[in-house]
Amino acid sequence: MREFGVDDARGSLLVPFLGVMLATTMLQAIVYGLTSDERWAARHGSASAAVQRGWLTYFGVIVALAVGTSVVVATIAFTAQRYFESRAGVS
Repeated sequence: MREFGVDDARGSLLVPFLGVMLATTMLQAIVYGLTSDERWAARHGSASAAVQRGWLTYFGVIVALAVGTSVVVATIAFTAQRYFESRAGVS
């Protein structure tokens, strides 16, 4: 969007796609962070090694939640703005 400006049609379509991908990634990070130790060990084959979560894991979940929420709100705002501008005939 820097090269072609905010009125570029490709950029207007790719920004919501980027927002959805980032929000999905943050949701996956939250799911990974909140997976129980037993389920994590069973899924990833580390049954012999004790899997321990510390405060860093929960901090990562909080950061993923904050970033994901911000991305979703920004994507909705950008998409709504472009939609209403197109309905009003403003370029």
